[in-house]
Amino acid sequence: MKKLFAILLALACMTASLAVAEGLPDLSATTAPEPEPTATPEPLDPLPDPGESLGWAGALFQAAYAYGDATYDTYFYVKPEDPEAFLAAYSAAAEAAGYAVESGEEGGYAALFIGGGSLRAILMPDYQGYVFLMVQEGMDFALNDRLAPAPTPEPTPEPEPTPEPLPEGVIAIVPFGESYTYTTQIGPDGAPRYEATSADYETLTFTQTLTDYLRPEAFSEKYAGRFVLQGDEACVDFELTLEDYAGSAAIVPQNIVKVVLEGETPDVTETGYQLIDAEVGGSADVAVTSGAPTMLYKRFNYPENGDALKYLSVTTYNDGQTGRVLFELEYTEVYETLERGMHGEAVRALQQRLIDLGFLDYGADGDFGPRSEEAVKAAQRAYGMEETGIADNALQNRLFSDRQPEPEAEADAAEDANDVVVE
Repeated sequence: MKKLFAILLALACMTASLAVAEGLPDLSATTAPEPEPTATPEPLDPLPDPGESLGWAGALFQAAYAYGDATYDTYFYVKPEDPEAFLAAYSAAAEAAGYAVESGEEGGYAALFIGGGSLRAILMPDYQGYVFLMVQEGMDFALNDRLAPAPTPEPTPEPEPTPEPLPEGVIAIVPFGESYTYTTQIGPDGAPRYEATSADYETLTFTQTLTDYLRPEAFSEKYAGRFVLQGDEACVDFELTLEDYAGSAAIVPQNIVKVVLEGETPDVTETGYQLIDAEVGGSADVAVTSGAPTMLYKRFNYPENGDALKYLSVTTYNDGQTGRVLFELEYTEVYETLERGMHGEAVRALQQRLIDLGFLDYGADGDFGPRSEEAVKAAQRAYGMEETGIADNALQNRLFSDRQPEPEAEADAAEDANDVVVE
């Protein structure tokens, strides 16, 4: 090692003497000054790309490239733009790998000694800012074998959030509009299996999704023109599918599970009427067929504390145990029907919502013109509704709810809507 370093120092002195007459040689070339033939060390292996996994030695070259162009040759040197920052990164990489790092001097130049001096990095700021890496004689020149790669620490997994405990007897709380699958059991007579006896029984599987919740204002808006109402009618609409049932019994959900309205606590309940197959004038004792989605409706008279009702509660019976699935209620607002030729703040709010959802590429000016009409049609098309161009209560409830169409369908509909004459 001392012999090799002496060679480099001699070379530096020769270069300095030549600099008096001819100036300092340019070490920015891709090779270092050629040494005397007898003193040429064995050539290094070609240096790998800095992106390869080489422990802290790879980090050294990554740092060199980060601070400027790096060159290398038989003398094993780099020339970073910021030598001090480069050595700091070099030192940090070695320390992270578990090797001792000591600062000192070598031949009058600042130096870092890594791993007890087996690998030296010498900063030569007076010699065009080169950093020389001196390797002891007899060491393997291959980067992979020079020092063992630093072990890769195992990432610390993020702790799983602790779910909120469910109320006693509750199986699940299901957000409005989401589907949930549950089971319930019936005995040989088709009644719920209230007790776990030795009698034969069948396990039924249902998938249920709430689709609408009409409070009295919305119910009246929808039906007062066709039916005589008391004014307190309310209804929860949901889709129910019997999954993979191969039995012969008639499956009537009304007789198999208990369906009521419920508040935050079980003492706030509303029993309501039997399940029927229409919001108004429907039939009770509706049987469902395996694999066929069926719309069912839970009508009830809205009580004085109706605002406290938060869930449609479905009680199931399995092995003599009861459990409740709570489907969150999201009620329907009542919106004024808007159409072409109308003006005002309600129109402006509609236009802004159409803009927000990408159906309308035009300012919200409060005037319902041809562009607004086409945008309404585009929204109706995206939602699978009849394309009337009239923003009725049903459409506006969809527009202002969180349940929106898929982005691709929305974008296609919006493109069609905006290809219209300016209002």
